[in-house]
Amino acid sequence: MSRAFTCLAAALSMSAASLALAQDAPPPPMTPSAMADMAKSPGAYVTAAGQSDKFEITEGRLAAQMGSSDKVRAFGQKMITDHTKSTMKVMAAAKMSGLPKMPPPALRPDQQDMVAQLKAASGPAFDSLYIQQQMQSHQQALMVQQNYAKHGADMHLKMVAMKTVPVVQEHISMLQNMGSGM
Repeated sequence: MSRAFTCLAAALSMSAASLALAQDAPPPPMTPSAMADMAKSPGAYVTAAGQSDKFEITEGRLAAQMGSSDKVRAFGQKMITDHTKSTMKVMAAAKMSGLPKMPPPALRPDQQDMVAQLKAASGPAFDSLYIQQQMQSHQQALMVQQNYAKHGADMHLKMVAMKTVPVVQEHISMLQNMGSGM
């Protein structure tokens, strides 16, 4: 199986998961074939992690500017900081592993749609939508990180995934606390 096909298969798998999340469904379990693809292809992990980070940073910027509550604006700023660090760690690990430098991944279509929805919202509706979207995207990110930490083929990237899991879990906890207060 070619590297491009493996990356595409993983991205399509992630898109299907995101579509289900966007419809308020719980995140679907990773299929055995998707886990195998992720474990076989460090490039698929780098792409999935990069798309996740880019989405969190993009929406974090919107939240920092457009959030109606201090908590949402502060969380948005934290997403910019934490996911920029995560991106740098993944890039450094990929370099240490000798992976070719890849351009930053584009947002998936479902992520683009969520960003467009968020841009169209304002006030408390913005905050509520942001928290909902972030909860969904962080649950998916947690699945990606946990999966690679457990099944990853590349030790450098596996270490980054292991260290990223508790950060994503902290973000989920913060979102749960914010959501219960709204």
